[in-house]
Amino acid sequence: NKKNPLGMKGNLVEEFGNVLKHVWSGQYRVISPKSFKNTIGKWAPQFSGYNQHDSQELLAFLLDGLHEDLNRITKKLYVESKESKNHDDYVVAKEAWSAHLQRNHSIVVDLFHGQIKSTLVCPDCKKVSITFDPFMYLSLPIFQEQHMEVTLIRKNDQSRPNKYGVLLPKTATFQDLRERLELQLEELVPPIIVKPNVLVFYSFDRSKVIHSSQSIRSYLDDKIFAFELPDPESGNLTIRVLQRRRSTKPLPRKFDSVGLPFFLSFPPETTAKELYELAWGCVRRLLFIKPNHSPLNDSNEEDIWKTHRVNYPYDAENPVFKLCLLNSNGSCIKCPPSSRCYGCTLEYSDQSPSFPKDSYLTLEWDADFFNTYSDSVELLTVRLTVNLQSQRKMLKEKQTSIGLDDCLKLFTMNETLSANDMWYCPACKQHKQANKKLDLWKLPEILVVHLKRFHHSRSYRDKIN
Repeated sequence: NKKNPLGMKGNLVEEFGNVLKHVWSGQYRVISPKSFKNTIGKWAPQFSGYNQHDSQELLAFLLDGLHEDLNRITKKLYVESKESKNHDDYVVAKEAWSAHLQRNHSIVVDLFHGQIKSTLVCPDCKKVSITFDPFMYLSLPIFQEQHMEVTLIRKNDQSRPNKYGVLLPKTATFQDLRERLELQLEELVPPIIVKPNVLVFYSFDRSKVIHSSQSIRSYLDDKIFAFELPDPESGNLTIRVLQRRRSTKPLPRKFDSVGLPFFLSFPPETTAKELYELAWGCVRRLLFIKPNHSPLNDSNEEDIWKTHRVNYPYDAENPVFKLCLLNSNGSCIKCPPSSRCYGCTLEYSDQSPSFPKDSYLTLEWDADFFNTYSDSVELLTVRLTVNLQSQRKMLKEKQTSIGLDDCLKLFTMNETLSANDMWYCPACKQHKQANKKLDLWKLPEILVVHLKRFHHSRSYRDKIN
């Protein structure tokens, strides 16, 4: 097809044919395809000269060029891409393939072209968009797992927080971490059932809530906590609570952060008295007095906690902490910034306090009480539910052997689109960070697989050896 404007006037296929004739003629011991190389360099200047180039880029250019030179379609018609729109997938896929053949029909299509099913789901309106797209080769990410430790703090539960080890691909997001953790909890004996999308991840090192679309890569060295919150449709308010105590160090530091952060969830009409009792219920499950005669270690920590734990109700006449309401800047809600107030005490009363947007609570410990229980508050002691050393050994063994099946599973894994690659939702009329899933629908006779050794982003470039 020398008239194809997207082709190379038949030059590429003619030169490629000459190379194949020489290879299979049996007349030459050595072949130097200079004319073939010059033709490629003429139509793709990036391949001219003698610099090193990526073999996958050359193969992709070659297959596409041969296809256009051999395309049996002389006049390409405009074909509109179609979505599923609740129709049967087989019908939509067949229509999409027929539309593809109306513009592309060559031996390269017959041998190398397949079809991928792409599913996008809007996170807000739940609009589902399903399309079927052709492909000539698969670019698969290389499966590499990363070990991550997460401390789970359950709601309305007097048990101690548990730490779990989770294995994830390096390219995973916190949405992937949430799904993998939920599955792992269900496999325990007895199983722990957590409703979908009620876990909120929090970085203790950065004192921030982590969005589900963020990559785990930059948080691998952080202490990560997963808080189980009530269903968002319950109508409850959810407030972050940070623990602190009066600093024993010289100014300008007035307070030191201590213990675990946590979240309180309550109806809007909750009184200040009830808030104090809720807060006490959350922190007392962590408290115990370390016996003087017994050192604290991993083997006896659970027994000491059961024997010496704090389980008495909140005593308003002998308060062991006070709650303060702060704004997003860490200053008092009531007082002006010039006062340098770090939070007025929330009075223990029957009134229902109001919580402005982005505000949070601090739990300020009484100095004497804190000194008594500082071992349990300061050490952030949590029970390990898995043998992390054994899991790291398993991870090392898996890294020495990566199969194509692992790469295909990673390719077809659910992902949340990044902020730089959002999808326009036709129902919301806005760009959204949709949930995306790819599936192999139709495979070609010859499947070309490209393994991606390089991972690029705006902030880093990673190479897999």
